[in-house]
Amino acid sequence: MTNFDQRYQQVQTQYNAAQITIMQQAPSFSDKQRKHNRDSMLDRVQSIWIDGVLEPSLQGAAQIMLTLASRPDAVSTPFQQVLQEFDRARPLLPAGTHIGQIYDHANGEVLILGEPGAGKTTLLLELTRDLLQRARQDETYPIPIVFSLSSWAATHLPLTEWLVLELTGKYQISRDLARYLVQTDQVLPLLDGLDEVSTDSRETCVTAINSYRQGHGSVPTIVTSRL
Repeated sequence: MTNFDQRYQQVQTQYNAAQITIMQQAPSFSDKQRKHNRDSMLDRVQSIWIDGVLEPSLQGAAQIMLTLASRPDAVSTPFQQVLQEFDRARPLLPAGTHIGQIYDHANGEVLILGEPGAGKTTLLLELTRDLLQRARQDETYPIPIVFSLSSWAATHLPLTEWLVLELTGKYQISRDLARYLVQTDQVLPLLDGLDEVSTDSRETCVTAINSYRQGHGSVPTIVTSRL
């Protein structure tokens, strides 16, 4: 098991009228610790999702060329009514278009839709592989980490808190390190399986994702879901 350096967090309390507000400062790490933790996290994502899931699934399997189409109407935006003025048929993307090209064109804001078995998770992991390479080449690039939204419905937590919970539980890192990575926008969340959230919780989940993006707008966010 990879060891992660950690420092105990400092907690400050402030009494204000009838309530107590607890302000948690992000733990501090030395440059050497930060590099070690970052490299270890990149290796862990690579080991779990690329070496452990993607590569075995592709090995010996016939490559199927996916047909991709743009669906801007699938996402509500503040400019929805304006965009409707220029509504067009859903154009098919050129054959061979790579998910990394789509990611760059969309400035890291991607919703991958498809029927069951269409290859959404495979596409997501291919993007993860590319983003891992970018993160290794650029130390300022956030760490791409895959999260399964199916477990969010059990908590209904704000996404920042849920990401910390998933990092500590699924990726086996300290809470201090998990909170540091999330608070300092060093996590690039790839959220798989919005459709796996129960119907009565899905709208709340979307709200949680949107709230996270409002507070961490500079961090790319990718979501997959069935049609």
